[in-house]
Amino acid sequence: MSTEQHWLVSALMDPNVTVTSRSLFSLRRQCLDVAASAAVSLDLWERDEDTKFAGWYPQAFMRGSVAFVMSAFAMEAAINEAATILEIDADARRELEAESNPLNRADVLAMKCGFPKISQGTKTGQHAALLYKIRNAFAHGKSEWSNEEKTHAALSNKILSLKLPLSRFMLPQERAFPIGCMSGRMANWAVDTAENYITEYYSAAGIS
Repeated sequence: MSTEQHWLVSALMDPNVTVTSRSLFSLRRQCLDVAASAAVSLDLWERDEDTKFAGWYPQAFMRGSVAFVMSAFAMEAAINEAATILEIDADARRELEAESNPLNRADVLAMKCGFPKISQGTKTGQHAALLYKIRNAFAHGKSEWSNEEKTHAALSNKILSLKLPLSRFMLPQERAFPIGCMSGRMANWAVDTAENYITEYYSAAGIS
């Protein structure tokens, strides 16, 4: 058996060699895990034989809103994480931070680093944009009358145009947002939308 030391062992024994390591805590993954758990919880609750029609919305909202908001948070965390991994310069980082909309921030980062952005004309882009608008509607919490053609109506029309799966408990006169969207399948749509966006974006950026 050879007694010659491996080059790495020899290097580590050299007092002039310094070894460093670092790790990156991923909020993206944490947010996605919370969103997925909320979506599964809502899906299981809907399947429960004891689920009562009359009191469905508070229970569905408690789970569904978490899935929507945390999925959107995951997209934002992923974009910020990408900027850290790609190690952009200070000027580019300032330009990114000036963008309040994370999807616009993602486009700026793509331009700065020379990889293709996710077009809002694609399915992934359209769904991601809708998810972020839903997140904003919850975050800013504006109440609206049922006959107003404002945020709730616009989101409802977009949800219906994309044929997303609404709750079986909603009444015919109720809107897709913020009522009908509280379904297990749509909560899972939110998680899938975030995961698809992140996967496509990271692939374009060359991030494994």
